[in-house]
Amino acid sequence: LAQKMDEASPELVLRVKVLDAEKDDDGYKYKIHTVTNMSNFSEPEMTTCRVYGDLEWLHRCIESQPNRDGIIVPPLPKSPGNSAQTAARQSEPTQHSSGEERKSVGADRMQKCCRAIERYLQLLARHPVFRQNEYLHQFLDTKELPPIAKTKKRWVRTLTYAVEEVWFHGRKDVDEYFRKQRSFITQSTVRLKEASITFEKMLQSQYRVCSALSHLTSRVSLTGSSLSSEDPFLYRALVKFGEGLDVCKNAADSVATLDDLSLGFVLNLYEKYTMKAKAMLHHRSVLLQRMESTRKAADKAPPKKKESAEAAREEAQTKFDEMSQVAKRELTQFHEQRVHAFQDSLIELAESQVSAGREYYAQLAKTLAELTRLESS
Repeated sequence: LAQKMDEASPELVLRVKVLDAEKDDDGYKYKIHTVTNMSNFSEPEMTTCRVYGDLEWLHRCIESQPNRDGIIVPPLPKSPGNSAQTAARQSEPTQHSSGEERKSVGADRMQKCCRAIERYLQLLARHPVFRQNEYLHQFLDTKELPPIAKTKKRWVRTLTYAVEEVWFHGRKDVDEYFRKQRSFITQSTVRLKEASITFEKMLQSQYRVCSALSHLTSRVSLTGSSLSSEDPFLYRALVKFGEGLDVCKNAADSVATLDDLSLGFVLNLYEKYTMKAKAMLHHRSVLLQRMESTRKAADKAPPKKKESAEAAREEAQTKFDEMSQVAKRELTQFHEQRVHAFQDSLIELAESQVSAGREYYAQLAKTLAELTRLESS
């Protein structure tokens, strides 16, 4: 596998983009556009329509592939159904929102879902091993996907993982590099989860502020309309004040959406991605335990079974060494991607905050100037 990663050509191009999503009776369909110069694709440029179930098919195929020890598989994005349920709970206090605003919330939610699917496919397409995967090629290039055999139930794997995690907890690794990586990844999973939850609470607060501004704007407009004949001056003042509130509400909503699509998106992605890296390191610990067991068995084997015991020890040693070699490259690539992703998201977050602050200031200054002119006239 390490040799295959070495032989991956840097000149190969495989670019994937999710253009849009459409909803019909069967759910959401995603239009995926692919550009490539790889010879095993039917065309250099193609567009396919996929549903979320097809994405699950691809993920199961990749995870069930043999000889992927040491490789970190990108996490599967949440289904639109899960995202919609979460968004519905978040939008419970926004009962005063207009129909137009609810459509905007739905569009923002779908934009986030498309971005998550696009990032997942891009992570696969940029990976030196996954980009050569036949199932990824079928997903991007063919209309009908073949069925996949059922794997053992997820709860069995989860239970096995939990038991092994307790068993290997506190056991020292033979390699200092992996000992530090395991400690760093374990701490990162906890901190990223905490950061993701805290950021989600902040977003909910921002959306509640947007909802309150929307409600206040509508009340100011209604109050002004009722005073149009009784007090023309107060009517005009309330209209100008309502227009300023509406612009501020739109700016606040835009900031919250951009925050969610920038730092919020990356936090959510790498919270799950780091757990995948932790699972890979856990699997390496399992191979380490097997290697040590076969070594002890070979030392204690009687003369008649010595040859087979030595063969088992060498096989376990080779498998463990190969995984360690691949895992080092994977972790290096993973950390580079993680740092760049957070850098880009923080820059995007800062730019949106600065832009929104300028928009707030300009609108408040404009509203104040118009109210001052009304008063002087």
